[in-house]
Parts: sequence; structure tokens; C-alpha cells
Amino acid sequence: MVATGYVHAQDRMWQMDIGRRAGEGRLSELFGQATLPFDRMFRIVGIRRSAAQIVARMSPESLDRLRWYADGVNAYIASARGRYPVEFDLLGYEPELWTPLHSVIIGRLTAWELNLSWWTDLTYGSIAGRVGLDRIVDIMPEYPAGVPPIVPSEEWRAYASAGLPYLRTAQAYAAVSGSASLNGGSNAWAVAPRRSTTGSAILANDTHLQLESPSRWYEMQMQMPGSCVRGMSMAGVPAVVAGRNDSIAWGITNVMADDADFYAEQLDSLTGSHYLYNGQWYPLTLLAEEIPVRGDSARSLLVRLTRHGPIVTDITTPLQRGKSPYVASMRWTGSEVDDQFLAFTRINRAGSWDEFTAGVREFAVPGQNFVYADVRGNIGYWCGVRLPVRTGRNSLLPLPGWDPSTEWRGFVPFGRLPHRFNPPEGYIATANNRIVDGSYPYHISDLWEPPSRIQRLNEVLGRKGDLFSVQDFERLQLDTYSYYAREIIPYIVEAFHDSIGTLPGGDRVFEYLRNWHYRFTTEDVATSIYQEFLVRLLRNTFADEMGDDLFHDWVLLTNIPLRVMARLLAQGTSAWFDDVRTPFVETRDDIVRKSLREALADLRSQWGADTRNWRWGNLHTVSLRHPFGLRKPLDRIFNVGPFPASGGSTALVSFEYDLNKPFDATVGPSFRQIFDMGGEGEFRSVLPSGQSGEVFHSHYADQTSLWLNGGYRTGVFRGPAGAEMERLLLEPGR
Repeated sequence: MVATGYVHAQDRMWQMDIGRRAGEGRLSELFGQATLPFDRMFRIVGIRRSAAQIVARMSPESLDRLRWYADGVNAYIASARGRYPVEFDLLGYEPELWTPLHSVIIGRLTAWELNLSWWTDLTYGSIAGRVGLDRIVDIMPEYPAGVPPIVPSEEWRAYASAGLPYLRTAQAYAAVSGSASLNGGSNAWAVAPRRSTTGSAILANDTHLQLESPSRWYEMQMQMPGSCVRGMSMAGVPAVVAGRNDSIAWGITNVMADDADFYAEQLDSLTGSHYLYNGQWYPLTLLAEEIPVRGDSARSLLVRLTRHGPIVTDITTPLQRGKSPYVASMRWTGSEVDDQFLAFTRINRAGSWDEFTAGVREFAVPGQNFVYADVRGNIGYWCGVRLPVRTGRNSLLPLPGWDPSTEWRGFVPFGRLPHRFNPPEGYIATANNRIVDGSYPYHISDLWEPPSRIQRLNEVLGRKGDLFSVQDFERLQLDTYSYYAREIIPYIVEAFHDSIGTLPGGDRVFEYLRNWHYRFTTEDVATSIYQEFLVRLLRNTFADEMGDDLFHDWVLLTNIPLRVMARLLAQGTSAWFDDVRTPFVETRDDIVRKSLREALADLRSQWGADTRNWRWGNLHTVSLRHPFGLRKPLDRIFNVGPFPASGGSTALVSFEYDLNKPFDATVGPSFRQIFDMGGEGEFRSVLPSGQSGEVFHSHYADQTSLWLNGGYRTGVFRGPAGAEMERLLLEPGR
């Protein structure tokens, strides 16, 4: 643990430091007033408060590991004084000593960043406040028939947008931190020995997260007496999060769990110091904090708490003594006490399925699908999440905090979370897809990704008689085929079945579309036509009723608008297709035709009339952005890229873009790993950039070319260190 702390720090010290400062709400000490809203947000959300409670109740084993890890980080800080990474020099400060609390903060900040639930609650609340509950039902990702809203429509409108200040601040932070949209598409799968060419289980995993520099992940192998574990860790956290040991391997994807709810709280109109619950008034819990601001005086902050959690309405504006009848509070499983480090300690050491699941049992947030394989040939899956038990299933909208029927009723017992072991199909796959059908007694989520990626995995892995090699899994991780695109294109063909001649260059365009293989490759023209059309289709269908601001917020969710769009196209008729700004009643085909015409006009305007210039790689690029790279000319120093990119949302290689700012890819494979559990333990791995977070270091971006071109670093588990390795010897202090 000491050695792990030292090497994390020597390669990623500024990344670690800025992460802990963000979670603590201390960015303004460095950046002044510009980051004050972010500090207010994280202090009100209470990441540091939750982390302190976790440390106080942590198992002795976990606390020891964190202390030893902190010793290693601090040894680096002491030894590197005067030669810290350049970011410290540019900002004129030095890193403070590391503590166990900081590792917990890093973990909780990551959970907050990967949480999709609270974004959807606030966004749908705001949209429903504008268009009404009757209209919003049509664009819910799921809405069970016959389930009425808890509160009648007119009363509900009064507080539908109460949490909007939180959403706006979170969006601003995401833009600054390089995570401006919420799309993502991780993949993990495993095949049993009877389905592999090597006669052993093989596991593959690629997590698709915001692309940034330095990389979110740090690859390492820890060999200790009697055990060895290798894989992907996070700088600041002393564990392998996804990888393998001598006996088992595991991969992860986001459950997309609905693990947060927003509550509209009614405050007393006189003092604003009490909130209503079950017919009685209860005092708010008040916490006073000071936020130091560089170049300015410290700012005071009063954090107000209800039984559900902090009042997030206070994030961007000073207190107004409850002049509005409603404020919004948030309950999130990330504010509960757990021991994530015990979870990964057990997983890293596990030698069997039972020992592995004992580790997953301790895992809480952000919910992860754990895919498993071992040297004995077993494969398995377990949904690792702390899942609230709710009385109703409609949790996509803010809830009335004064109504006790909206309370969580504990958490789903671990043994009743979805899991499988050695399924008869001989494979297990997960791609952020729906985990269970409607017969499952608990609500997990409505936030799944479109089924396109899991359809592709099931198609390939489900082929009877096929055996798979490590090389086959390399190709599958780079697969660009989209079931979703195959589903959408027929609606274009149908809408123009008798009017292609009215479309400038229509014959050429439809030649591309009819001959398309539905693969998002860099050289493909049909991909560009389809992607431009899809962006226009979403705007033309929804923006007129939502308005530009709410449409912007909604399409940040990406996966939900895509699912909704496919459903409305299939239904054929929906009031959403009508453009309320015109005197006519537009149909689905009207909007499809309008969207394709506009898409082609956009392509001609930007790339000219020669369709050969409309290649997807010309439009669709990817960059690895550093926080300092948001401004010129530092972008040319700190950022890596841009480069042409294949893939896109709904393909396995999902280089995804913000639908508000097409087509700059912001999300993609943040690592790729493949493990063969037989023989010497062959593995493949690659990062988007490199191990080092220091911009002028030779390992800052030395894996980017491999990553872009589908290459991997190869080796065998417990194999000898290669000649290219550098050796660092750490000796106990004397």
C-alpha cells in the first residue's frame, strides 16, 4: 500500500489533488470566485461530510490500508518538494499531506460524477413543469400503465422546477471538468471454457467514460507474497477496480441505478427554519461553513438539512428565508455509510465465486454490474448496488417531501439483487442494458441505455457452435455496428418513398443509405448523413415544446432521448411531432423529411457538394482534454488530439458526443482489458493516453496511437517485466 501510494502520487499528484479539492469544496482557494458555485454545491451535497462519517465507521483493515497508502503519497510529497508537476507551479501552490479521508472523497466524487438518476429527476421535473404531466408521460423512458402521479397536476407544477439551480451548477461544473454530457456505454462479457478456443474462460471489459487527460485510470500490478493482482486502479484509491488475480477476473459496467430522489420541501413562511413532514413542522439542521476564496475574502455558507438530505436549492443563490413556498432536498445512496475499500480488498484477494460475492456484498455506489470469470472455468454476474426500496415506481420526478408515502423503505437485500452463475448459454454480457424484466419485485432503474449494444453482443456471442479467442474479443471491443441505426433508417426510406426526387441529390443520398452496413467507420459517408439527421430529428421533434434551455438539458441525458425517439417513431403518431410554432399539424413523416433536408444542407454547408468529403472521420473527432486545456494556447500543450474517430452512440465502440455540440466525441473507452484465465494468463490492455499525468513526460500520451487504432499492450499474468520497464526501489526509512 505504501508503494502504491508513492507511485500513484509520482505519476498523478495534481490529478489526485484537484480531485480531493473538488470533493471538499475547496477549488476557490486556487481559482477565486469563478469556482465558488462549485464549492457551494459540493459542500451542500456533503461529499466531505459523508466521507468523514465513512472513515469514522470504517473497518480497521480498510483504515490500515488507507493509512499505509497515505504514507506512500506523503513520502512522495516530501521527496519531490521543489519539482512538483507543472500545474502546481502555474497555480502557485504546493500539495498538502494526504489522509485516508481524501481517498474516500475521491471515491465519493467519482460516484457523484457517474450518477445519472439525479440529472434525470431534475430535468424531467423542469420539463413537466413546462408542458404538464400528460405530455411528459410520452417521453418517459418507462412509465407503467395505470400508475397515477402522487400529486395532482396543478399542485405539482408549483414545485416541479425547485431543484433547477442544482442542475445548472452541476452542468457548469461538468463543462469545466470535461464531462459536459452524461452519455456513456461500458461493455463487459465473459465466455465459459466450452465457448472459447483456449478451453478456458475469457473476460473482456471496456468502460466508456468521459475522455480526459490524464487518464481516469492507472494500470498496475501488485505482487505480494502469495498473491498477485493486476488491472485498473484510480489515482487516490489503493485498489484494483477492474482486473484479475491468480484465481479470478472481473469487469464492471454502470447499473444506471435510480439511487437518488429529490424532494420538494415546504418551509414555514415566517422564518423558513422549519419544514413540513406528515402534518408537523420540524426544525432544519443548520451547518455553518466558510469557503476561502483566492484574492478575496472568505464566503459564508449555511447548509440546511432535512430528513431527506441537504437543500440543494441553496447552491447558487444566497438564502432567501424561504420566500418561495418550496425548496428541493436530495436523498442519495452516496450519502449513506458503507465500506467500499473492504469490498475491493475482498475482491482483489478472492479465490472463488463465494469470496468474490462476499466482496461485492460490501459495494454500494455507484451501482456496478460485476462480470466474473475464474481459472476453474466458472463465469458469473452480480448486480453490486445499494438499491432503495420504494413504494411506487414513479421516481423520475421530484417527490413531495411532506408525504411519508414517498420515503424509502430500506434497501434491497443483497441476496435478492440480480445475479447468475454458469448460465446455460455459456456466456454473460452486460452493456448498461435493462437487467431484469417486469416481474422483478424491486425498482432498479428506468435509465438504461438503448438495447443496441447488448443486441450486438447477444448476436455475436449467442451464435451456436462459435468459439471465441482473445483476438475475437479485440475485434468485438472495436465493433462499430449499430442495431439502433438499422432500426431508424427505414423511417427515412418510408417518408421519402414517393418523393426522393424532391430532395436535392436524393438519388445519391439514398444510394448511400440503402447500401449502408450500419457500421460507424471513419471512412463512411452514410454514417455522417445518419448522425446529422438524428441530431436534427431530435431538435425538430422536441425543442419547440421544451424550449431551447430544457431541450439542451434533456439531450444531455443522451440514452433516454434516443430510446424515446425510437419509441415515438415506431408508434407513428404523437403530439410531439407537431411543431407548435406553425399553423399546421405536422406528422412523423413531415418531421423526418424536414430533418433529412436540414441534415443534408448542414453537410453541404460545411463540407461542400462532393459527398466524398462527408466521411464520418472528418466530422467526428476525439480529444483527451486536460482542465488546463480549456483555454488557448494551453490546449495545444495539455490536450491530446483531436483525431478522427469511428464509432458513436449505440455502437460497442461508442465514441459518443454531446447532442448539443455534434460531433466532438467526449465519451469513449477509458480502458480496454481482456483476460484469458487459462495457461499463462494471456492479457490485453490499453489506456487512452498514458500512465503519467505530467504533460512533458514520455508516458503522458504514449498509448494513444495504440488506443485509437485498436491496438493493445500484450503480456502474460505474472510474466517477467519487459526490458522497457523502469525500476523504482523504495526502502524503509532508517
